[in-house]
Amino acid sequence: MWWSIVTITTVGYGDVTPLSPWGKVIGAFTALSGIFTAALLTGIVASAFAARVRTHELEFTTEVEELLKDGHIDAKEQRTIEHLRHEYNLTEDHARAIVRQILEEKSLMARRD
Repeated sequence: MWWSIVTITTVGYGDVTPLSPWGKVIGAFTALSGIFTAALLTGIVASAFAARVRTHELEFTTEVEELLKDGHIDAKEQRTIEHLRHEYNLTEDHARAIVRQILEEKSLMARRD
């Protein structure tokens, strides 16, 4: 039991090792299982984190688009945007980039009309 825990967790103290060929095959399989499990769990957590960040970004963008229908930012809208930025946990630079993009799109649409 000690050997399998040390191997699966990829600690690998080396105090207990398999001696027979079949033991070494099982040991290799166990070691790879530990690495794959850690990689899989890391990928799942990273994917969930990225999805949450993207969702916050989309929600922020949607709300800011609604605020900036007229294409201009007044003081009240600026305060609301700052509040939303904190609520969605976005950096100031990221929020500015989103607002700039929305304003540029509004400006392009106004020129076309």
